Amino acid sequence: MRNQAVSESNHSAKHILIIIGLTAVYRALFIGSFDVSTDEAYYWMWSVRLDWGYVDHPPMVAYVMWLAGALTDDAPWAWRASAIAISCASSWLVFCTGRKLFSARVGFWAALPLTLSPLYCMALGFLLVPESLLVFWTALALYLAAKMVTEQRLALFYPLGAVFGLGLSSNPPAMLIPTGLVLFGLLSKPHRCWFRRKEPYHGALLGLLIFSPVVYWNSQHDWAGFLFLSERTEVGDANAPPGSGLAWQSVFFQATYHTPVVFILLWTGVVLGFRRQADARILLLLCFSLPLLGIFLAVASMSTTQAHWPTSGYLALYVLFPAVVFHDRFRWSRAKKALAAGALGLATLASAFLPLVMVYPLTTIINERLQAVVSLPPDAVEPLAQSEGWGQEIRAGLIEVRDRVAAEQGEPPVILTHFNVLAGLLSYYLRDVCEVVSVHAQARQYNVWYDDGDLYDRTVLFVSGELFNRAAAGSGRPEEYYVFDECRKQTPVIEVVRHGVTINRVHVWLCTGYAGPVR
Repeated sequence: MRNQAVSESNHSAKHILIIIGLTAVYRALFIGSFDVSTDEAYYWMWSVRLDWGYVDHPPMVAYVMWLAGALTDDAPWAWRASAIAISCASSWLVFCTGRKLFSARVGFWAALPLTLSPLYCMALGFLLVPESLLVFWTALALYLAAKMVTEQRLALFYPLGAVFGLGLSSNPPAMLIPTGLVLFGLLSKPHRCWFRRKEPYHGALLGLLIFSPVVYWNSQHDWAGFLFLSERTEVGDANAPPGSGLAWQSVFFQATYHTPVVFILLWTGVVLGFRRQADARILLLLCFSLPLLGIFLAVASMSTTQAHWPTSGYLALYVLFPAVVFHDRFRWSRAKKALAAGALGLATLASAFLPLVMVYPLTTIINERLQAVVSLPPDAVEPLAQSEGWGQEIRAGLIEVRDRVAAEQGEPPVILTHFNVLAGLLSYYLRDVCEVVSVHAQARQYNVWYDDGDLYDRTVLFVSGELFNRAAAGSGRPEEYYVFDECRKQTPVIEVVRHGVTINRVHVWLCTGYAGPVR
């Protein structure tokens, strides 16, 4: 029997590794097929200004991007290759968690839909963003917790504490890690003895020690990061009133990211899991998922949120569903085979389709149709359509306008904008031409880096993009964000056309007499 179990485990491990490898190769085919995204450009700005903290997020994504860029001269393919590698590691850890808690078969069926899902495979598994790192640290924490519960090795609280600190240095929802463990220890009677041992407290102190540089940075910058987190609601929430409507929209987009069939199956696993919560393994998975998902659902009922924020909370549910399904002598009837094939087929189709969205201007068309039905998040087109054309038409157009103004004014103008991710794109694509400044409240991180004292008595080129206006809750005109004596719009408007469709427009104003941001 033991030899049969080992053979089954090796068989499942081999097959999931092949699938993970094939998805990685598929993603690698598109690694250089589109321009630097808004998120990538923004975090690149962090990576060239390494620090212990930033306003929007903790610094881990900047460190990883800096390391990838240092080896490849800031090549975007290196950032995306890093995201692919991190995603593959996360899928493997989910397989190992299912195998450790239950069986290799559970691990395989946990990792398979996760690996094929549009969210984990093609979104967070393709772009290097804080959520990509958070998913990895959460998957590693879940595996270590599973190993600790099954092997009763309390020394694993030390690596768990380190993972907690590294996760918290990537994205704040890493608080799920200690929260889930504390809740599990309280609800599982055999594990309440944890609270009388030194290892959990030492592990927590280790995690906080790793995170302490971020706290120090915040203390030196008026607690900007913590204040931003506590006050975070998306700018311009489509005028949707608080209530169940916003929560419904969040659930709708989460189901879209996971694909509807998989999403329903995940929550079916939660319902079935409550019937078996006396099993410590099932309880562990519930404690690692439901607190975070419940918090974000409550937040979504009060303000517009992004559906990918609670992503890490779903990892345990991918293990939970096959665990409860295979427990009761599961048999593959034709209907069940058809449902499984349909769920995996839909996920695979969506994941295979996403690279085409990156290459062709389909996002803008899709969003226009959805906007008539639901209130989309303010940056729903980000990071695809907003970044299109920056490496070609927009860069060339901005350099032409800047050179023309420099010749007329006798000095090069300062390029100024108002929105953080727009400033990131400008900074990346004009990094060999000039420095970009942004000191408006919506610039967030840029307000830490820049003082607008150098802008007084200088000629300014104000730049705005139409696809950013809804996210920035404004018209994109300079007088809405800054005080000038005079502003003249420059012509022609810089347009990005793909396959006969205009998908982006960038406007430039020549402004003089800068007198500070609009208060």
